[in-house]
Amino acid sequence: MNTVFRTLVSVLVFTMQVASAQEQILTLSDWTYKKSGSKDSRKAVVPGCVHLDLMRDGLVKDPLKNNNAAAQKWISETAWTYETRFRCDSIFITAAEQLLQFDGLDTYAKVYLNDSLILSADNMFRSWSVSVSGKLKQENHLRIEFTPTINVAADLAKQLPYTLPEGLRSFTRKAQYVYGWDWAPELNSCGIWKPVRLKANQRIRLYDLTIRQASFRLDTANVLVSLQYGGVQRFPKLSYGKVGDKPEVVDAKELFELRDESGRLLHRFSVDTLAHTVEADGTYRVEFPLQFTGFQAWHMSGHGIQHLHRFSCTLQGDRSQAVSCTTGFRSLEFINQTDSLGAAFGFRVNGRDVFIRGANLVPPDPFPSRIGDAECEVLVRKAREANFNMLRVWGGGIYLPESFYNACDQNGILVWQDFMSACSMVPGDSNFRESFRQEAIEHVRRLSKHPCMALWCGNNENDEGWHNWGWQRQYGYTPEDSARIWNDYLKVFHQILPEVVQAHDPRISYWPSSPSIGWGRPESMMKGDSHYWGVWWGMEPFATYRRKTGRFMSEYGFQSMPEASSWKNWVDTLSFKATGFRAHQKHPRGFETIDEYLRIHFGTPVRFIDYPYMSQLQQAYGLDVAFAAHRSAYPNCRGTLFWQWNDCWPAVSWSAIDHLERPKLLVHAARQAFDSLFVGVSERDGQLVTPLHFDGKTEVSLNIRLMFLNIADSLASPVILDERRLRVRPDTAIASVVSYPLALLRNLKSAETVYYVEVEDNFTFRILYRRFHLPVLPRELLLLKPEISLHAYDDQTLLMVSDRFTYGVYLYEPSGKAEYSDNGFNLMPGEIKRITVKGVDPASVKWKTYNTMERK
Repeated sequence: MNTVFRTLVSVLVFTMQVASAQEQILTLSDWTYKKSGSKDSRKAVVPGCVHLDLMRDGLVKDPLKNNNAAAQKWISETAWTYETRFRCDSIFITAAEQLLQFDGLDTYAKVYLNDSLILSADNMFRSWSVSVSGKLKQENHLRIEFTPTINVAADLAKQLPYTLPEGLRSFTRKAQYVYGWDWAPELNSCGIWKPVRLKANQRIRLYDLTIRQASFRLDTANVLVSLQYGGVQRFPKLSYGKVGDKPEVVDAKELFELRDESGRLLHRFSVDTLAHTVEADGTYRVEFPLQFTGFQAWHMSGHGIQHLHRFSCTLQGDRSQAVSCTTGFRSLEFINQTDSLGAAFGFRVNGRDVFIRGANLVPPDPFPSRIGDAECEVLVRKAREANFNMLRVWGGGIYLPESFYNACDQNGILVWQDFMSACSMVPGDSNFRESFRQEAIEHVRRLSKHPCMALWCGNNENDEGWHNWGWQRQYGYTPEDSARIWNDYLKVFHQILPEVVQAHDPRISYWPSSPSIGWGRPESMMKGDSHYWGVWWGMEPFATYRRKTGRFMSEYGFQSMPEASSWKNWVDTLSFKATGFRAHQKHPRGFETIDEYLRIHFGTPVRFIDYPYMSQLQQAYGLDVAFAAHRSAYPNCRGTLFWQWNDCWPAVSWSAIDHLERPKLLVHAARQAFDSLFVGVSERDGQLVTPLHFDGKTEVSLNIRLMFLNIADSLASPVILDERRLRVRPDTAIASVVSYPLALLRNLKSAETVYYVEVEDNFTFRILYRRFHLPVLPRELLLLKPEISLHAYDDQTLLMVSDRFTYGVYLYEPSGKAEYSDNGFNLMPGEIKRITVKGVDPASVKWKTYNTMERK
């Protein structure tokens, strides 16, 4: 090594990993960045992005704090260059196959190796593998030049005779939310957001193994095995060692071995007898069917164990390299059949119809390179703890890391996966379509091994936007313009994407667009999936959820504010008057909408410090009305996915958990409503009724009581109106277990009465839960000030008791790190409530209640 190069590598270090005797991998991990054309370069962190590099160097402030993001648009308008230098020893230079692997470039990038252009990337969601055989030297220079996305998009937009809706983001294969959304800041970054590696192969090399289930019944799985490999030539004779003085040669006729996790040989096969395809990067892929027996089924959460099985493939006689695949076997049917109401929409898993409950997931960070495995695992774990069985990966974000789908496999959470397109139309040029096709192929293949995968959806709200949002009038389209735009849409979402899913994972159904019909049309409640936004956007009362219950509710929601502790270090002043705080509300009428609903349903808090609690109480109340309506309507309604599960930054938004993954009161409401056993209480046809839905694993024996309490009389006891003991089998839906005529209750004062259903286990006599029904709005209840006792029973337990009926108890502590077994609950007079507390000393926990809240 000469002195000059030794100095360079002391600054630009690379990591070398020896994967096997046949493959060398160089992970390029030491980079610099600069404005393109500038000589002032600085150390970069890869994977990453330019915003994070600038922030790390102190050149910009953290864009998540205050209103800092507003001053950083210049970053996305600037061209940036990333560079690294690395040394190759002889094993790389003389290798028969040399590949540069880019797992993710964001977005328009020209890649130069030793000043020769080797790649022009145009899609953030794709990986790129480039052969560099014959181009490597001992000392190498790799340069990546990023062109501002908005510049490229502007040039593409000029090629059309009309304007596409939603601006320039329509033209780019890039995460849409970084352009700004009504819950996310505008932070349109660029950079190397996934690893870069140099691979050198001396002989044949295995790259990927996928075991994709075709069908599963009892303990027998029919699968499609897919193996990707590369090397010197297609079918070489390989030397693995010496027998005496001669090399032992293995012929390609029995080249590959497939084994299970115990090492048992399942199949031995030869690629020269199988049909193969040549991949874009020059590697080969072979696929063939197999039948496995003796495997247990994978079950969704709440229905059984998540049995997963690991398979590996090796070269015969050479275990030094192997590729593996972990998968599970289950049957899953997408139900979309015409019926007397319109058309059903739902899922049947392992032969059982299921009620889907969960939420929509958005990227958990504004910079995708920061989304780590631990964060994905926490999001999924908390979803399971809230009794979810599905998460929908929304189409305006990114295809999430492998760790997310692994966590869903392990926790029994089904995945509704959007392709990445949201709330816009698409250009129709062949380059865009082909880029989208290759992106789709890559991710459908990647995710095809996961038993959690339940549905591929073409886009989010593109169809609804076209038919219901007035784009044709807004943009002045001629009939010819409209026909061309719609035809371009059909080519992508009704032709290309369903073809990709059918070709690469036919076990999963494809749905063109969510919702299938806009919420303003009556037929949206009769068939397909629905995004119901009459509550919030339409300013309709929460009670509307009870009559606007579709066949599958895939979006609806209401905003709230994270607790005060979650804003620490993110805003200087927590006040409605503070610009830094108001910048974290991205909906144009967000605060006004929350306030209007508070005025109607709860009253407006006098003190700002109570606003987080009151907004969360309202959010939980409103969505619980929706949850109960959807559960009660089964099987006509087969699923509910609220908007939204999480946040990407500190924000006032529709999320159930904030950007620090701290649960709002909505999480606790969802956990009860999403339990396998649901018993509600509501008014219908002049009766108090108690609908029941149970989709657990085994039969349960219950005692169900319909009751009321006079909350204005401190000496009053609960009164039983009706009671029934029954045994309930799985997959049971009952319109009403017990009921009572409202006419017989007309002497009760509505403001002084609460009705509730109480569910008791017949064997343990334990109260499983109570569900309340208020005959008036919460602000109209005559709630008296209670005397409350709260004390720590031990280092993880709180005991709480009140002398009166207490509505909406909110537990909190200064750090915000506490996790509670329940929160936002109601207290019955004289009854001891036990709450488990984790993460803090229970003695530090404080409380608020709606009874004692100062409100206008």
